[in-house]
Amino acid sequence: MQPAIPYDQLLASPTLRRVEVSYGTDDPKIEHETKEGYIPASCTAPFDPAWFSLPADRYNPLLATSSMGLASATYGNRQANGFSYILDTMAAYGFKDVDISSYLHRNRDDHADIDHDVNLVAYAFGHQALAGPDGEGFELVACVVRGTSPTLEWLSNADVADSVEGGDYASLRWHEGFRASELECLGNLERYLRDHGLDTATTRIWNCGHSRGGPISNILGMDLDTWGDRGFSVTPDHVYTYTLACSLTTFDEDAHGPRYGNIWNINHPEDFIGRIPAAHWGFRRYGTDVFLPSIATSYRAFQRTKADADRRFLALGGARAYTVHGIAGPDSFVHEAVCCAATVAEMYALPHAAGCHWHPFSDFFQAFCRVAGTAGLERVKAAASLARLAAGAYWHALSYFVEDQFLKPLSPITHNEQHYLARLEAVDALGEDVLDGWRADTRRITFYGTLDVDVVCLDDPHPTDTFNDGAVSLEGAALQPRAEGGRVVSRIVGDKVDPDLLDTPDSVAVYADHRADRLCLWLPVDGRYLVRLTAREDNAAIDATCAVCHPEGAVLAQEVFSAGSLAAGHSLVLDGADLVGRLPQGRVEEAWASFAERGDFPPTLAVDAVPYPPRPDGGDAVGDRGLMAGDHALLRAYEVAGHRFRGWHEDAGDGTPGRLVSRDRVMTVKVGEEDARYVAVFD
Repeated sequence: MQPAIPYDQLLASPTLRRVEVSYGTDDPKIEHETKEGYIPASCTAPFDPAWFSLPADRYNPLLATSSMGLASATYGNRQANGFSYILDTMAAYGFKDVDISSYLHRNRDDHADIDHDVNLVAYAFGHQALAGPDGEGFELVACVVRGTSPTLEWLSNADVADSVEGGDYASLRWHEGFRASELECLGNLERYLRDHGLDTATTRIWNCGHSRGGPISNILGMDLDTWGDRGFSVTPDHVYTYTLACSLTTFDEDAHGPRYGNIWNINHPEDFIGRIPAAHWGFRRYGTDVFLPSIATSYRAFQRTKADADRRFLALGGARAYTVHGIAGPDSFVHEAVCCAATVAEMYALPHAAGCHWHPFSDFFQAFCRVAGTAGLERVKAAASLARLAAGAYWHALSYFVEDQFLKPLSPITHNEQHYLARLEAVDALGEDVLDGWRADTRRITFYGTLDVDVVCLDDPHPTDTFNDGAVSLEGAALQPRAEGGRVVSRIVGDKVDPDLLDTPDSVAVYADHRADRLCLWLPVDGRYLVRLTAREDNAAIDATCAVCHPEGAVLAQEVFSAGSLAAGHSLVLDGADLVGRLPQGRVEEAWASFAERGDFPPTLAVDAVPYPPRPDGGDAVGDRGLMAGDHALLRAYEVAGHRFRGWHEDAGDGTPGRLVSRDRVMTVKVGEEDARYVAVFD
């Protein structure tokens, strides 16, 4: 991959200017609704005609920001406001003959098209005449795709493979809802070019979209790059595709190949929308993924940009600053989805106990999306239906989402279009290079046990001899805010993260999963921290791991170790440098090199759980997937009417029970070097 186009070069251009972006928002937590629609607002974004004479296969950070600005204008457009946001913004960018006909019956006031077919989307086309550095003229065509509107369009996001018949999921190439929507957009783009007499041999195309518009733009970018195969003369070097908050779209194994080097996908690691459908199912994106700084993955860049990004977000209309949480919330939600369905085939064909009936994960996912796509009484009905489906094996998936996305709240802010724009502007202001954002400057430290955690940032870079042995057993009072020559910057007490410390200087990302007695913290590799573990109960052994993670949660390399044992009320103080050093830098470099070469995550392990008698003649069981050696797998048994749980057994072969292991309905198992399987026996 080539380096990004330097900021110095971009900022020195005499044709660079700021253009006004008009926008509204669909998020009532950020703005208040008026009778005309959400409160109109405006900001400015960079724009330079010279960008479209630069190489499309080199990342242009200012074009990424401008794409987010243009995509922001796609939201909130409706009859009540005359579709003014998108029309005014396209005009400000210099585009003429703007076509927004797809908006007319696909908005909050009039959604007749989507009521008939959910696999649709709204988009805007426009063109303007530009000249290259040699004076030769060309037409620039913009195609900007709207994100999900507050309509049943949401159900298209859940249409992963609804039309597959006979279980032939091996033939699936794209997320079907995104693909169907993209094909209609592509057909109308072709019509637009013909209607306006635009010569595809010289025309250049700017293709962008945020949220649902991201994956549709991503697949559209693929089609534009291969347009020559269908008789169009537009070549990839004339196509500039920038997607924002882009979900995964395709099974194509060459999606990251050089053919799609002009497609750039900018995602925030803490935004769960970019994680679905799951990478574990085989999905990826076309082109190159670019990640904005996160406290859990790009710690130093995040700290440098956070204050400015918060200031910009508030100026754009945000009601409150973004609160730091890290990537564990999206990780947990997607991980639970994979536990319920390890493949797309299982998503549609493997039923789990859900309320009084058996339903595949696809039913739960569709009900989940229906809640977002309805309003008023219909939303109440949809929520009730979702709650019924979640009364069983899918309860964990729903609880992870509610606890980690809305109660904190991550989802309304990290995915918000103004938040993306603020983050990109802050990155631009400091000239941060985000192309290597996937090379984490943190290590994820995980402890398994009934523990409280204090993370102390040392004021003195040279800790006293007290810590020479790496660990000290302590008793007595709780760690005070300025104990051990430092400050408590992050804390977990009683399986809850202390919210008052989330935005303190030098805080780190921490996460508590009470379901599995799992505590995670992401320590920067160049920081000076102490970690104090305090046992709430007797812990015979505290298993631990040190991992380097991809921004989308996958573990690239992991080392397993023990943090010793602790009696209730006793504490252990560990040197953060020692914890981070458990994973040698050489292994990290090897993992990065391997990922850069393959573009795929390392293989994972599974601890499967099967019910006996087999479903639906007995109870239900859910195992654990996407694991690495040293993790703790969580296995769950669910009683169904008339079938009582009797115990977990080793697998004697073919899903028949062997030796009894546990009588607890929820069982944790330390993962070894190979896959394993246990049998949940019901009477």
